[in-house]
Amino acid sequence: MTPAHSKLSDILDGLPQDAHVLTGSNGFAISGSALSTKTTALNNALQALPQGTRVATLLPDTPETAIWLLAMVHHLQVLPINPALTDTEIESILNDSSAQVLLGSDHDPRAAQLAGICALPLAILHDDCTVELPAVDGAVQNAGLILLTSGSTGRPKRVPLTPEQLHLSAQRIARALNLGPTDRAVHALPMFHIGAIVDLLLAPLYAGGAVHFAGGMGARPLQNSVRDYGCTWMQLVPTMLARLQADLTADEAAEMGQALRFIRSVSSDLAPSTHARAEAFFAGTPIIQMYGMTETAGQITTNPLPPEMRKPGSVGRAFEVDLRIEQGEVQVRGDAITSGYEGTERAEHFVDGEWLRTGDLGYLDEDGFLFLTGRSKEMINRGGEKISPHEIEHAALSYEGTLEAAAFARPHPSLGEEVAMAVTFAKNGTLDALQAHLADALAAFKVPRKILVLDALPRLGSGKIDRRALREMGTAAPKATQEAPQTSLGALIADAWRTVLPQTAADEPRAETDFFDAGGDSLAGAQFLFEVERLSGRTLPTNLLYDAPEFGAFVAAVERAPLREIIDKSDAKHVFLNSRLKDWDAPEVAGVPFFRVLHKDAPDTPLFWCAQEEGEYQKIAEAFEGKRPLYLMRSLFLMLGKNDDMNDVLARDYAEAIATLQPGGAINLGGFCEGAKIMRFAAAHLISMGRDVRIIISWDQWFDTALSVPVLHLWSDDRYERYQRNHLFPERAIAAAHPAGFDVIRVGGGHTEVLTQGPLEDFLPHIESALKHGIQGTPEVPPAAFERGMRGDIRLSGSRFVQRGARASVTVRVHNAGSAHWPASPDAPLFVSAQLRNLDGHIAQAVAAHCQITQSVDAGQGLDFQLEFEVPDKWLPFKLCLDVSDGASQKASDFGIKAASKIMFPKLF
Repeated sequence: MTPAHSKLSDILDGLPQDAHVLTGSNGFAISGSALSTKTTALNNALQALPQGTRVATLLPDTPETAIWLLAMVHHLQVLPINPALTDTEIESILNDSSAQVLLGSDHDPRAAQLAGICALPLAILHDDCTVELPAVDGAVQNAGLILLTSGSTGRPKRVPLTPEQLHLSAQRIARALNLGPTDRAVHALPMFHIGAIVDLLLAPLYAGGAVHFAGGMGARPLQNSVRDYGCTWMQLVPTMLARLQADLTADEAAEMGQALRFIRSVSSDLAPSTHARAEAFFAGTPIIQMYGMTETAGQITTNPLPPEMRKPGSVGRAFEVDLRIEQGEVQVRGDAITSGYEGTERAEHFVDGEWLRTGDLGYLDEDGFLFLTGRSKEMINRGGEKISPHEIEHAALSYEGTLEAAAFARPHPSLGEEVAMAVTFAKNGTLDALQAHLADALAAFKVPRKILVLDALPRLGSGKIDRRALREMGTAAPKATQEAPQTSLGALIADAWRTVLPQTAADEPRAETDFFDAGGDSLAGAQFLFEVERLSGRTLPTNLLYDAPEFGAFVAAVERAPLREIIDKSDAKHVFLNSRLKDWDAPEVAGVPFFRVLHKDAPDTPLFWCAQEEGEYQKIAEAFEGKRPLYLMRSLFLMLGKNDDMNDVLARDYAEAIATLQPGGAINLGGFCEGAKIMRFAAAHLISMGRDVRIIISWDQWFDTALSVPVLHLWSDDRYERYQRNHLFPERAIAAAHPAGFDVIRVGGGHTEVLTQGPLEDFLPHIESALKHGIQGTPEVPPAAFERGMRGDIRLSGSRFVQRGARASVTVRVHNAGSAHWPASPDAPLFVSAQLRNLDGHIAQAVAAHCQITQSVDAGQGLDFQLEFEVPDKWLPFKLCLDVSDGASQKASDFGIKAASKIMFPKLF
């Protein structure tokens, strides 16, 4: 038995032995003695990995995860990842973080898929907290946590924290909150967050108390935690606090308040008015506002518990750390602060070698209480006037109908930035009342010129407001209403009209309706003109609305205005795109010189096509001549260092141009190879603008990401053979990524052959039908044939020596070593598939042979059959590799079944 880390021993030795110290809403419960036994056993099991092995985790928010983290963080470097991230985001984190192992639940096949993509060994955690560990080589390193910052204003950074720093912070939190053995915390934060690990796990256990996992952030899970499990305190972000006030009755809140010692408010600002209403709602339960960071292992400042003085609006006083204000910025130092961000120089974020620059702005009052005024990167610069989002949010939250508010900067054509805000309302809240309240509470230049009314504010996994998402929402085109179909420029202008004059939202503007009579003023007029310019892509005179205030006359004037240049001559990307199209034999598009167009005046809806080279659109153009416009753009697929992030930026510009060139109606997109990928990104941007994308025509591009747009796939023989390297039957495997519908047409030939040389006539009716009607029906996704925990193997026997260029046969045995039988049915067929690989690993034949397993294989039984394949007509030895596939994308070897391989030697004679 290897002695546990001293800090782990400190926690385990202080636990009550017979009482439950971890409980969950699913009925989970474990005593102090059982937790000590299980954690010690886990810690010993982990000794199979070198100390400091970096293990990324993809685990749910459960007590079992807490136990695992408690054991793991004292021996390994633990990088918890938010499971809500997309596969692409998680792949990026894994590839950038130097992770050595990926740990996932045995219920989650996604972890195995991601481990395979990123070439990482997979560790599997079972419900009983036992674990299957891979063999890993590595040097001894420091253990601890590697946490990702929220990324609220930029790319998330990696923060290393040692076990000593984590425990030191936990001790300080326990002391600041006077935690003891009679306290039980409500745990409702995600397990990749610093507060979930230190504040709500280590601190309560260090104090000899207990933790209950609520099983959700809603009102009922939190209420049940207090009422049914005897919890004495909660830690909530202000959003959760506001939602409780909206969802609980006064009696329910009073019952909770009487049971709680305090509520701790974390992660974001709590306005004084919101603070006061919340305390009154919970029958006087004190709400303790604090301030902390991932980089400081949690708490920096805190308000004290009663009867000591608390100050609403303040995050409290520094608690056992040093704090100072330098040029308005909060800076801290102390022994629980990270040594620095991975991959960056310490000097970039530390001053005088020891003071961490937090990026937060604030001031200290005469009693040493810290008041935060915002983040330096979030300040709004309106024509040189610096405006704090906190001030705007506090004013909005002082209106009792506001649940949540977030102010942010919105681009302004003359001021640079203007104030915008997103809010959520309580049942009694209205936009008119809020606007009137803000007009009284703020100076005129601080009043938000645009207010988004949302059901919920977008948030990061940490609970912080996603201000980048708000900025994108604030500049996106408004979504069309059902009453105003997007069939003309007039419909778009009507949308802008209703957005700027929300009091008219229920009424369609008539031709004679006057903007100013409908409630508009000069300020609203300027905003309306700005919106119409953006939506129409036209340059409008500043006095247009005054010359033509009636809706019908205004629409007519806009339709006569010239289309503005979409290209930004200061944008090197646009200039480069234009230069890459100068030799294409197609006319330039007025206002969009990085687009080309053929058949511009054809009557049908256009197709926007992204090609890689000039020769890849002529055949399509010939097919559409006289029928529909063909707008052309370029994918830049050979540009050095180009990646999908760049593709997304390119697609955003393309989407903006497409939305301008086709201001209404369903949009048709298409592309060849990487051009189809860019159109996939463009579709996402168009949808975020409120536009309808009818179809993507994808020539030789495989899509893994689930799309909300139907896709017509056109596959050459070259690409089909490539897809077969990973999928036995690609047409079935791709179905899972197309919930909105898809179709696959095998066009044959080489990668560019049919597209550049033709003929296209055989499948043109499919393209025309998709462009006019989309794809009808939704795909049937094949049921999963495998699941985590299946056990078995594939064995093969036969001579290693085969006749080149002839057919050879091997005997295959499929053995089921598990406890459940393997079904074999038409709905979920199983196959044994064979690949031929050169000895250097190169796939010589992706599908050399396959044979369907037509009989179920019972537990403990095997099945024998012969598999024939064609031997290559070469003298080189090769490896025959066998696997079991489900006919789509899953391979048995990815789920615990051992595959088979054998080196074969062609005979000389």
